[in-house]
Amino acid sequence: MLNILLEIEGLKGENLSSKILAMLLENDKDIRECFFKVLSDTSPEKFKGIDTEKFKFSVEEQTESGGRMDILIETGTHVIGIENKLWACFADNQPEKYLEYLERKAKENGYKKYSIIILAPIQREQYCLELISDRQIGCQCVFISWEEILKILEGRKDKGVVLVDLLTPYIESQLLLMGHFKNEKSKITQTKEFPNKIQKEFIYACWNKFIDIEPWGKLNRASWYIGYPLFENLEPQNNNIHAWFGLVKDNDEVMFLLVTTFKIKQFDALHKKSINNYKWWGENNNYVYELDIDKVINDEDYFMEIQNALLEFYDEQKNISLAETPLIKD
Repeated sequence: MLNILLEIEGLKGENLSSKILAMLLENDKDIRECFFKVLSDTSPEKFKGIDTEKFKFSVEEQTESGGRMDILIETGTHVIGIENKLWACFADNQPEKYLEYLERKAKENGYKKYSIIILAPIQREQYCLELISDRQIGCQCVFISWEEILKILEGRKDKGVVLVDLLTPYIESQLLLMGHFKNEKSKITQTKEFPNKIQKEFIYACWNKFIDIEPWGKLNRASWYIGYPLFENLEPQNNNIHAWFGLVKDNDEVMFLLVTTFKIKQFDALHKKSINNYKWWGENNNYVYELDIDKVINDEDYFMEIQNALLEFYDEQKNISLAETPLIKD
């Protein structure tokens, strides 16, 4: 037990979950065999003939380009990288730069095949698959959900496997979508280097909560705001229907705002905000609501109440299309 604690001391988030998963795969035969079966079932062509008798697992594998691969698996026939993306955004050239590294490693060591696995919550599957398609890396890239990993771990619960008892509840808490941000409010409201990494991840996580309100626009950002448009009505007589949410930096304050051109039913979740420095969509008749960041992170019902109010309005609309970037600074 002491060695385990020394191995994971100081780790959190993706680094912690990657380390524990790698240790389980290396030391628990049942989990390892179930994991390789999931790979074969998910993509038979990529993992056909994989030799699971010989294996080596490592974490934070340094690549020539300066990146760090979360988990590297070397078998007798395949070299496989795992990019663990609980809620973090992909950095530039991820995962392409890792594929280049794996290809070179395969050639140098005589491996038959190389692949990379994007390991993420099932809620991010569409996002990850679109990224794989857009970057044309489907031949070497496959998506596996953390929920699949939890199914594997379920078979080893209550059998005295300490690492399973550590990893399972941790991942379950992370899959609550906002678990990652419970101790990060100070970074979310930080004005320095806006938008910072945590702010980007927070907005993306909120986008996942709004995912039923589609179609949605692409992320738009500037030095003073970062957020997503939700929808607009195309009918000429109603072409001023817009909605947007995001973080806005106003002087020494960062606010989480929901902005609409239509009135939302008033209830406790929404607090009207008066801001004089900004216009939305070039008009003054907009509704600006400030959301409570603490409640967004810690109270699932709070966000659900907001989403339901938007969905109620959305369901009444027809001919929906993507909204444009809303913010115009005076």
